[in-house]
Amino acid sequence: MICLIFSYETSNGIQRQEQAVPEDPKDPDSPLVVTGFYTYIGDDNVVYKVEYIADRNGYNIVKNAPVGQKRFG
Repeated sequence: MICLIFSYETSNGIQRQEQAVPEDPKDPDSPLVVTGFYTYIGDDNVVYKVEYIADRNGYNIVKNAPVGQKRFG
């Protein structure tokens, strides 16, 4: 089974993480299921986190919610 994982964080604290695994680990031609999240700083200076899944049904946001306090600077 192949599993791909990556993540990074920028100097201003924005993060991204993603992993991809086959839908059916026993089938070498199986499509990948990608799950992950990214954060961003909104116009209100609050940190938001978006969690998503991408699979044969397309790209779908699972959760989009504030996760932090207002950022200043």
